[in-house]
Formats: sequence, C-alpha cells, structure tokens
Amino acid sequence: MYMQVDINAKLNLSLNVLGKKEQLHLLDSILCSVNIFDTITLMPRSDNKITVNFEYQKISGLGLSQHTKISNTNNTALKMAELVKSEFKLSGMDIYIEKRIPQKAGLGGSAADAAGALLLMNKQFGLGLSWQQMYTLSSKIGADVAYMCKGGLCRQIDSKNILDNITGKKLDLKSIILSNGEGISTKKCFLEFDRIFKDGVHLTSDNELLQFAILNNNREMLYKNIGNSLLDASMRLNSKIAYSIDLLKSTGAKVASMTGSGSACFGIYGEEINTDEVAKSLQSKCDYVYACKIL
Repeated sequence: MYMQVDINAKLNLSLNVLGKKEQLHLLDSILCSVNIFDTITLMPRSDNKITVNFEYQKISGLGLSQHTKISNTNNTALKMAELVKSEFKLSGMDIYIEKRIPQKAGLGGSAADAAGALLLMNKQFGLGLSWQQMYTLSSKIGADVAYMCKGGLCRQIDSKNILDNITGKKLDLKSIILSNGEGISTKKCFLEFDRIFKDGVHLTSDNELLQFAILNNNREMLYKNIGNSLLDASMRLNSKIAYSIDLLKSTGAKVASMTGSGSACFGIYGEEINTDEVAKSLQSKCDYVYACKIL
C-alpha cells in the first residue's frame, strides 16, 4: 500500500543573520508557504533496498531548468530514508517524487523531498514520532527540513531552537516568483556573506514588527519589513538577482525580495493586479516565472 503527500515551496519573508555558533550561521526568519509543491509517494518493499525516482513536472507551461536536476549527492529524500531506516530498523522502500519546486533557488526544493520522505515514513511504518524527534532528524539533513514538515506561517529563531507557527493566520497574498541565471549553493552564499560581514551579523528586517503586521493584517508595515540579509552575498554570486528584483518592482509589486540564498526572487502584489497576465508578460525575460498564492 502506498502513501502520498504534497509539500509546498517556501518563501523567506525575512531572513536575518544573528551570528555564528560552532561555525553554523544562526538565523531569525519568518517563513510562509506558497502553492507550488512537490508530490512525494512512498511504497514499502519486502527487501532492504531504497530507491528514489524523480519525475519533473511543469508549472504554467514552464519546465524546470537543467541545473535543477537532482543527483545522488543532493538527493535529500534518499539521505532521509537511509537515516530513518537505519535508526528504526525498517524495511526498504520505493520513493517517487513529482518535482515542481526548483533546486538551488531558496524555495526549499531539496528540503521538501526530505520532509515528505520523513512524514511518509512516520505514517507508513507507524513510528509515532514526536515533533521533537522529527525536528532532530530533520536537522541532520538540512536547515529547512523541519520547517518544510510543518509549513504555513512560522518564525524560526535558530539561537533559541524555536520554530513556531504564527497562530491562526493566513496571508492569502498574490505573488510572482521568478529567477534568472544559475542557482546558488547555500554553502557558497554563506562563505560570501562571511567575506562581506566579518562579524557574521546582518539584520535587514524588524521581525517583531513583521510578526505584529501579520497578526494585525497591517499590509504597509508588512511590506516595509520584508528583507533578506543574504541578498548582498547572493548578488555577488549571481548578478542577475538585482535585475529580477527590478523586474518585479517594474510590474507593480508592492515589495520585492529574494528568498533563502536565492536565486529565486518574489514580488507581492495588490488584489488589483492580474498576476497571471504579468507572469505571462515576463516569460521571455526570465528563466522561470510562476504566478502563485502566498498561503
């Protein structure tokens, strides 16, 4: 019997770098989900073998670019399956992933597949994992995996080991996500960040105000506090990021920023803008572009 789950892509509405601890960067970020998703399917096997197979889907007529193809070295679903199988002495399994979220874009494309594998193994094999156990397993695979298991509006504060939902709120905002140029390795981005900011600290958003704005539906305050401390570093690695942000602003976005370590950028639009039409007008100018909803 197979089981299946959809894992949504994420946006970092804000991303502050608070410093470093044991060579790891500590982030304070407010995240949200968008209605672009990978579909992960798991089927148990009678032997001990694990297989992971990818099928690349299209969104709005635009396929994933070649640099998003997944190799065994960045196959996080396989890494998660091997970890949990070893930890709990499980049988083998076949994992199938319908891939819609681009890799190396800051959208959680790699983390989504690991999160889906973990959620399905927990349910399929009746592991009964607590949230703390899932958080611990997730952290061994990647920084965003725990959030991708949870989804929705959350604030993540690494220095306090906090990943909390912003209770009872949905943004329901129109957005366009686009990217130009090569994807960016998170590791390379943080190395570049350390060259720019020697003390390892850079704050571009007031997350207290941003959280207040979300809770009180204050759109103007929300727009003013969207930002990303990795932007300077990522622009050094991909000079087209600035072009992407300018393109979004030129089409009427209330605010435009980068998500994660890039290279994807997003704009948030008012209800009066037909984002489907805007996305169509941008197709010839971008490597990929999606009109979507911030959930």
